[in-house]
Amino acid sequence: AGQWKDLQKQGYFALGAYQFIPATFGPALQRAGMSDDTVMNPDNQSLLAIELISGGVKRPVLSGYLDGTHDDVYAAANDLANEWAAVKNSRGVSTYEGVAGNKGSISHDLIVQLLMQLREAKLSG
Repeated sequence: AGQWKDLQKQGYFALGAYQFIPATFGPALQRAGMSDDTVMNPDNQSLLAIELISGGVKRPVLSGYLDGTHDDVYAAANDLANEWAAVKNSRGVSTYEGVAGNKGSISHDLIVQLLMQLREAKLSG
């Protein structure tokens, strides 16, 4: 993780499978209790991604849906689209369409279905 922070200071912006940017990487790392010595393997990257979307800090609409605080899956899907450029929002485009070459590739309908499944699994388990 410390090496990633150094790379970001050198100008590398989005890193890893989830394209962590400097503004989200450090805080998610801290909230997840990971140190700069953490190896950024696929499992740890996934744990950080989960922290981003369900930690209640950065994406409260999304985490509120997943926690059962509200039932608006469409608002939750749009909140997720605000986190990752590859996720299309309810208008069918990336929230960041055209910015630095970003383009949505994951459909809003698919995200809605996945969020419903994730919520059901989280609340029942």
